[in-house]
Amino acid sequence: MRFEISTLIYLQPTETSLNPKELTLLTIILLLPTSIVWAAIEYTSQNMEFTLYFDKSTLITNTVAVSPAMAKVTVPLLGSGFSDMLVSDNTGGPLKFNVTLNSVNVATLGASSINITYVTNGLVTSAGDLFTFNVTTHVTSKVTLPKTATIISTNVAPLEITTKDQTTMATLPASNLSLLYTSVSGAQPYTPPVSPLSPLLIIGVLIGVLLAFLLIMRGRKRN
Repeated sequence: MRFEISTLIYLQPTETSLNPKELTLLTIILLLPTSIVWAAIEYTSQNMEFTLYFDKSTLITNTVAVSPAMAKVTVPLLGSGFSDMLVSDNTGGPLKFNVTLNSVNVATLGASSINITYVTNGLVTSAGDLFTFNVTTHVTSKVTLPKTATIISTNVAPLEITTKDQTTMATLPASNLSLLYTSVSGAQPYTPPVSPLSPLLIIGVLIGVLLAFLLIMRGRKRN
């Protein structure tokens, strides 16, 4: 008995049968689209956290969702000179990994998400008491400054800025981020820019003031 693939992608019996080689090829053809989809969505970044230090090193925690069907995933690393790396699954269990150039290969063992924590260099530069943190992110990220450090400026508007125990934390949208901060205690902190008043708004305010003045003057004349 032989099998053929119909236009509706099901097997229909005929008079002869497939030999082992043909059956193997048919299986590969059927599974190939699924394999391509799995490869395309090998992982998805969910959250990134950056902790900055005055020695210009950065502690990164990257949480990514992975397909439980994948035996391993390869995730790019940021910066250079990686150290103190830990990789765990969504239950906190450790996972085996190895670093190759600027990425880490992780044996996911059916995990649905993994946490990658490591210390890196090259994301922070300095000039005297001024430090600049540069990074490209594709998800919302949280940046924790060194203790007593103050944000001077940033090229994107923070979603939130909080301070606790002299430590400033900023939540920032996905972007090509550039954040300037200083180690000088008591420096003028960052304040979100205020949009200037539009010319139409200014004209409207002036007209309102003029009308109010005319109404007041008319009331005085009647009295």
